[in-house]
Amino acid sequence: MFMHNFDKEPTGIFREGALPQIERISHTYNNPSWYYALHVHTEQVELMYVADGKATITLNQNVFQVEKGNLLLINKGMAHAIESSLEEPSDIWCCLMGNVEFQDSEEDHHFASVAKSGEFQNFINQTMQRLYDFSYQKGAAAQEICNHLSTCLVVLFRQLLLESNLSYEVKNPTFAQRVLVYINENYEKRIDLQHLSEVFYTSASHISREFKREYKISPINYLIDKRLSEAKWQLINTNETVYSIAERVGYDNYYYFSKLFHQRIGFLPTEYREKYKEEADTTAH
Repeated sequence: MFMHNFDKEPTGIFREGALPQIERISHTYNNPSWYYALHVHTEQVELMYVADGKATITLNQNVFQVEKGNLLLINKGMAHAIESSLEEPSDIWCCLMGNVEFQDSEEDHHFASVAKSGEFQNFINQTMQRLYDFSYQKGAAAQEICNHLSTCLVVLFRQLLLESNLSYEVKNPTFAQRVLVYINENYEKRIDLQHLSEVFYTSASHISREFKREYKISPINYLIDKRLSEAKWQLINTNETVYSIAERVGYDNYYYFSKLFHQRIGFLPTEYREKYKEEADTTAH
């Protein structure tokens, strides 16, 4: 008989007496044109796993590449965007979790942590798939299972990070990022430059100039990108009607939403759902 005693030291990752709370999981693949606009999570961390291909990640205006086998943890408050490689389309899992305090010090806010999955690639793929499956089930038991599975992923990431020793320095937040965070948290509401001017007590021209200087896009065009990125996620990962999704992301006029979606994404919302949700459902089952 073989016996192994486990160490009992706390990880320091989770708030005392509680597991991570998984809030969202998504799987994006077979879509070389995939792009999710810059966005921020103020209360959650995001664990991202590249199962295949390559992608470009933007974090607080720092740009770097991730590839098959990479795990990336994005701390709360970091503005980030994801863009698939055209030549090697990415297969990416993203888990959004609350109740995780991953930074050990204030300095950790300024670094993006990337780990190599190595021999654990198959385990991570299977765990992500189980999380995805259970996320569609109702009840406390399914939620509890998801929380335990996400705990496994975060703890494993912490260990792999120590072995990989990869990190990318990230710039401090700016005024433009404060505007971006506000838009992220209120994108479903009516927002224009005059409204932003009243919120931030400065001129609309100053807001527009600073935002465009940092993000190479106007605040209003960013708002549209954010709404459509969220709409894409909901079309693939929920069974909500397209009318309902349009309202959820800030468009009362479904026909305007549908026309705008087609102009920017290249598909009508119904076509986009038929193409990518069917593939996702086939993979999940």
